[in-house]
Amino acid sequence: MEHQITKTSAARQRAEEMFAKAEQRDVEIGAIGAIQRQDAEVAKLVRLRSLRLAKEATERVEGSAARQTGKAASPANRSKTTTG
Repeated sequence: MEHQITKTSAARQRAEEMFAKAEQRDVEIGAIGAIQRQDAEVAKLVRLRSLRLAKEATERVEGSAARQTGKAASPANRSKTTTG
């Protein structure tokens, strides 16, 4: 009978160890998933920032070109082209 209790006790201990390992693995996988989500969010923010900076640079260049065009036009031509 004591041999049966020892076997049961050993089986229970192995099951608890397996369960603890599975729990630890789940925690690690959850942490990895959180890190991957955070990395994806950072990549998205970097992409959006670069797009915003590119748009601002384009607008700056276009604004500069428009000012240059406006300076080149004579005052008489500017008054004819503007409506108001």
